Amino acid sequence: MKILQIGPVPPEIGGEKAGGVATHVWELSQNLVKRGHEVAILADNLYSPKKIPLHKNGIEVYGISPWFSLKSIPKELITHFKSFYSLSRVLSGFLNPVSIMLNFSLYRRVIDCVNPEIIHVHHIETRFAFAYYASKNIPIVTTVHSIS
Repeated sequence: MKILQIGPVPPEIGGEKAGGVATHVWELSQNLVKRGHEVAILADNLYSPKKIPLHKNGIEVYGISPWFSLKSIPKELITHFKSFYSLSRVLSGFLNPVSIMLNFSLYRRVIDCVNPEIIHVHHIETRFAFAYYASKNIPIVTTVHSIS
């Protein structure tokens, strides 16, 4: 099964900060690969100037890259205006419109590249909204790691 994990990664993979969720996402991904699944991670704590994913232990790791998102924004906004508009209404109190555009475009591009059968979102705050509106009806599973 092709699985896209959305969450942070630990510093040894390139993530900015260490933490339990980052460790969990990485270890879960490694174990899924050992069981024969194809796994990719959209790591929102990994900033990469490259347009291509990192490959670590059989896992594709996509970081946040302005170059990866910027070129597709005009097309994304026209093609997915309804989703973007809905997402903007949901997140307008949390993020500015430019951040919403960049993140929506990034999520869409990674989902298009990976073409997952299922998406696993770690923490639900803004990650879930982006995954939901960018998912193209791909099933989404979430893990709420804490409520604070």
